[in-house]
Amino acid sequence: MSFTVELHPSGHRFEAEPGETVLEAALRAGRSPAFGCANGSCGECRARVIAGEVDRVRFHDYFITEAEKQAGYALLCSVAPRGDLVVESTEASGVEDIAPQRVRARVTRIETASDDYVVVHLKVQRARVMRYLSGQRATVRFENVPPRESWLASCPCDAVNMRFHVRRAAADPFASFVFGTLRRGVRAIVEGPTGRFVLDDESPRELLFLACDTGFAPVESLIEHAINLELEVPIRLIRAVRGRGLPYRHNYCRAWADALDDFHYRVVETPSGGESWHTLATRVLQAASCPAPGLDGVDAVDAYVAGPAGFTDACRRLLLEGGVPEGRVKTDSLD
Repeated sequence: MSFTVELHPSGHRFEAEPGETVLEAALRAGRSPAFGCANGSCGECRARVIAGEVDRVRFHDYFITEAEKQAGYALLCSVAPRGDLVVESTEASGVEDIAPQRVRARVTRIETASDDYVVVHLKVQRARVMRYLSGQRATVRFENVPPRESWLASCPCDAVNMRFHVRRAAADPFASFVFGTLRRGVRAIVEGPTGRFVLDDESPRELLFLACDTGFAPVESLIEHAINLELEVPIRLIRAVRGRGLPYRHNYCRAWADALDDFHYRVVETPSGGESWHTLATRVLQAASCPAPGLDGVDAVDAYVAGPAGFTDACRRLLLEGGVPEGRVKTDSLD
């Protein structure tokens, strides 16, 4: 039997399983309450229980005074609800609500996604985790390697583990290090978050995601976030491939399509690899059956486009020409 937790003043609700901490349940549901370490050390998830009762299920180092306990304060990372709860907690509603952070991490896995793409898995150390919104970026630093600002491909629901996508590029020292030297256990510094390519989770409109190359990384994070929020809107994902063949992490996308009732996934290949960005963007929009000049349905779509600047600019231009309001087209590129 699960319990309902309501956050004030946002009014957002989510379900918590017996024995699950309030913070774990909130993150799993796609919410972003204040927290810093997720293990009871920093006290940043300290919040007041307005209604209901909790049990402490994890030890914490942070000291809560007796007066604070009497007032209902508890650490959300260390308590689980006994029943339905109402909790007063600051919740991030936008990128301005999250301060810059610097965390230490170690490489736990280097996942070969294809010949030219890898997914680097990092696990943050106990003292501090990174709080961020889906779709944001962070800068990764390895010793003696030029740092790289990359998209966070992971979902904020897992505060300890982060993922970054890296494309092979011979002239790029960071990519050369990742493909040639990086090993499990190597230490890293992660700084961030940055970027405004985040989900409007209050929108009732259909979600359209267009991704090319490592632009799939923030889209992966956004889609996982949308799934955790259990948004009852259609989701369309179109991935553009420069050349022939399937995109990296194709089976990951297929799994979403198989598991979700209203999730639609298409791949658009570039036959010669030499198409203009405008031509590729046109074919992507046609594959999505989405708004373009002369087509209907523009009022029902929020578009998120990520990848090389040429791709994002061309898609944005076509979407705006098709009548999609400017505020409903979000783009991001690391070019």
